[in-house]
Amino acid sequence: MAEGTCLCLAPAFSLPPRIKVKAELKEIRVCTNRTCRKQGSMQTFETLTALAPPHVAVHTCGCLGRCGAGPNLVALPGGVMVGHCGTAAKAAQVTMDLCGIRGSGDKSLEALALRKRAEGEFEKGDFEEAERLLCQGIDLKPFGGIHILYKNRSLVRLAMGNYSGALEDANEALKLAPQYIEAYICQGDIFLAMDQYDAAEKSYSTCLQIDPSIRRSKSFKSRIVKLQEKLSAANTYANQFILTKNMTDMQFFFLTPVEGVCEGSPAITVTKDVSCSACFKHIKRCGESKIECDLILKYW
Repeated sequence: MAEGTCLCLAPAFSLPPRIKVKAELKEIRVCTNRTCRKQGSMQTFETLTALAPPHVAVHTCGCLGRCGAGPNLVALPGGVMVGHCGTAAKAAQVTMDLCGIRGSGDKSLEALALRKRAEGEFEKGDFEEAERLLCQGIDLKPFGGIHILYKNRSLVRLAMGNYSGALEDANEALKLAPQYIEAYICQGDIFLAMDQYDAAEKSYSTCLQIDPSIRRSKSFKSRIVKLQEKLSAANTYANQFILTKNMTDMQFFFLTPVEGVCEGSPAITVTKDVSCSACFKHIKRCGESKIECDLILKYW
């Protein structure tokens, strides 16, 4: 909705404390027109975006027709208008009231502060401290924004090389927020780091299904290019083998010379009960990556 337009909703009134809205809250729109912006509506929008439960969308909008009583916001459906929402504490409490949640928003605000501190530590490269702060935020069990905490901790653990922990957190974020694109991207990045290319492709494809416009994002494009490069490299390696099979075993022949293996001769004969790692050990390639082992197993 363009700024400067008036959204006519009735009735217009401020939300009394602890009121329970009968209609399920689906969207909050925050006026960011000139007057409300001067009164701090952008800060209100950022706070609401960080604290809103996964099922509640937060968007900016134009004038709500109550200039001077801002920052103003409207809850949909129902058209409940709320004015003078200019502090983080008020934004947190209003969100809880609109969602019919009893209690104080203090824990959610504390969790948000921990998340912001963790983001700063992550940028500085102090992953252990970032993880510690995010763990504290999750332990507070805030009413909203906990899916973002899980996603952020997933990113931190990915950077630390803790792939299993990172994947667990990404999955938890998606369990809480099934349409959370950033968690799908994080999940795809983890699968890519683990050389699970089919799973990474599925995660990235889900992002496009939820929001096709993401294909224009430079960071998303770079991820797709990286995935394609990895897939191309994997396919090139797989094509180096001619596989023959008899009653009990399989012989691998290299099409091209490989260090430590005579060109044109059987690289190794392996039976079905011999592990892939043992195969590489026999041809003096103990340092081969996991992707190569997975490719061998794929053709067994």
